[in-house]
Formats: sequence, structure tokens, C-alpha cells
Amino acid sequence: MFSVTLGRTLATRHFLPHLEGPEKEVHVHRYKVEATVMGDHLDKCGFLINVDLVAFSLEKALERFEGAILNEMPEFRDAAPSMENIAQVIWMKLAADIDRSCVERIKITIWEADNVSASYEQ
Repeated sequence: MFSVTLGRTLATRHFLPHLEGPEKEVHVHRYKVEATVMGDHLDKCGFLINVDLVAFSLEKALERFEGAILNEMPEFRDAAPSMENIAQVIWMKLAADIDRSCVERIKITIWEADNVSASYEQ
């Protein structure tokens, strides 16, 4: 299986009201967001997907959240803005926007720190 991965940063704010301590208050995260697309076949140019189009779609998916308090966004009305839920929301936006003709799977990984991440893949 082939894969292509792009990374971007996302500076956003959130709070997790069900936790105690600093996570319960509004705070900033500077996440690293990785989008990986996977598939078994390449197009006539030898690409799994045009990386410029993936980059554009990822930027479009992230721009809405840049600097926002995620808890106030409609996407997180019914779900806490945890890394896992953020990854799923970004996945849904990216999956709806990119050409899936050669892409079989998409994986979004959210890095909160160098050694802490969460992913959503389908």
C-alpha cells in the first residue's frame, strides 16, 4: 500500500470540563496535524494523489479552527474537543473534500506533544 503524509500546525484553544486541574480551563494547544492518505493504486502520473490538493484541503479544514475556542464550534457541540474528536472532525472535512479515486484510507493524527498523539483512520 502506498501512503502520502502532509503535516501542518494548528494553534487553537479548548477546555475539557469533565477533568480537574488546568485542562478544565481554557488553554492553548499548538497541535501538529498529520494527514495520511493510503491506497494500493497510482494514477496515470504515478501519484496516489496530488499532494498540492491534499495540502489545500487540509489548510481549508484547519483554518476554521485556528485561534478558536473549539468548545464553541458546532462540530464540538455534542463531543468534547479531545485529540481523538479533533482528529475525527478533521478527517470528516478532509474526506469530503479530496478526490478519493485512488485513496482507500485516510488517517488524521493529532500531536499534542512530541510523544503524545491520537489518530482517527477510516
